[in-house]
Amino acid sequence: MDNKASSAELVAQTSEAEQKRQERIAKKLRQIRDPRSMVIAPKVRDVHFLATMLYTFDKAVNNMRLNVGLRVPLASVITKRDDIAEFTKDITEYMRALGAGSYGNYYYLGGNQSVDPEQKQFLAKRHNTYVFIPSTTEGEHLANLIISLDSAFCEFKVKFPLTDLNKISEAMDHMKGLVKRCRDLVADIASLTNTRFIEPKGLATYLGEEATQRGNGKTTKKETQ
Repeated sequence: MDNKASSAELVAQTSEAEQKRQERIAKKLRQIRDPRSMVIAPKVRDVHFLATMLYTFDKAVNNMRLNVGLRVPLASVITKRDDIAEFTKDITEYMRALGAGSYGNYYYLGGNQSVDPEQKQFLAKRHNTYVFIPSTTEGEHLANLIISLDSAFCEFKVKFPLTDLNKISEAMDHMKGLVKRCRDLVADIASLTNTRFIEPKGLATYLGEEATQRGNGKTTKKETQ
């Protein structure tokens, strides 16, 4: 009797999980109809974290712009604007390093974010992809960088010589540093604009940290599913 009940519960849980998966896919297929939509299909875990935090980044930056001079002091906006510029600059420099710098001698051309509608639909149907519709130029720019970064990092990992494992170790540490900086930047802007920010599931473990509450109370240590 207990075995039958357990089996029935398992079937119900599986059906519920599949239903939620189909609902997420259906939502993404609706979203890609928006001409502004971008599909992010990370191949590495690091970029999954960046893609997840991108939504709050875009929302917080939009809130910051809307409230400049009102609830958000102009001086704070200038500081965060410069922080964003510095962060995106560092991502670009890191990608260059992956292609022809201190991490290896491989040329990286860069990702093409202009995908055709059929490719967009194909990617959106995958459970591990993200559809992002930017509200800000900063969000769009960061999304493009994230897509290119994913390609650059994968290309480097495939081609780096096994005779020099220090390079891949250094590159992985640098990537982790970028993820941490993104988390801190998003948390700061979210706190400034009273935007809710939930750290991605597994991020604290990935960074070797204990899950802690960040921000002004709107940011929470609870992780996303």
